[in-house]
Amino acid sequence: SGNRLLSIINDILDISLIESGQMLIACEELYLNGLIEDLKLEFTNRAESLRNIEFKAHHPLSNGQDLVFSDAGKIHQVYSKLLDNALKFTESGVIDFGYHIQDQEYLKCFVKDTGIGIPEESQKVIFDRFRQVDMGLSRNYDGLGLGLAIAKGLVNQLGGTLHFESQLGLGSTFTFLLPIHP
Repeated sequence: SGNRLLSIINDILDISLIESGQMLIACEELYLNGLIEDLKLEFTNRAESLRNIEFKAHHPLSNGQDLVFSDAGKIHQVYSKLLDNALKFTESGVIDFGYHIQDQEYLKCFVKDTGIGIPEESQKVIFDRFRQVDMGLSRNYDGLGLGLAIAKGLVNQLGGTLHFESQLGLGSTFTFLLPIHP
C-alpha cells in the first residue's frame, strides 16, 4: 500500500510538472540495448508472479552502435508507463517492445501487447488525465488514469510524438517517435 501511494503521489507530481512546463530534460548518453534489457528483466520478474506473459525485447543495433543522446530517465519512464499498461491489460500472451532507427533521424520505440484492446469509443480520450476505458465503480483494473497522459507529456517534452493502434480483443501497439541527437 505504501508503494502504491508513493506511485500515485509521483504520478500527480509528474503530470503537474509536465502541464506547467517545468519538467526538466537532461540530455545525456543513453545506450538503448542496456535500457531495453533492464526493462525486460524488471517486467519479466513482475509478470512471473502474476500471469503467463512472455516479454520479447527487440534491439536491432549492436552494442556500441546503440548510443543516442536524450533523457534516459524520461525514456525509461515512458517505456515503464506503457509496459505497466500492457501488463495490466494482458491476461496472458506476449508483450513485445523495443526500438528501431527510422530514416537515421528518429528513434522509433514501441510496446505491443495481446491484451484486451481499447474500444473505439474510448480511443479519443485515452491520453486524457484521469480517464480510463472502464470508468465504472466496479471496474476490473487499478489505476488513476494518469499513466498514458504522463507518457504522452514526456514524449512531447522530448520533442517526439506518441501514437497507438488498438483492436478490441486483439491488443494494442503504442509507438513513440523521438529525434536522435548524435
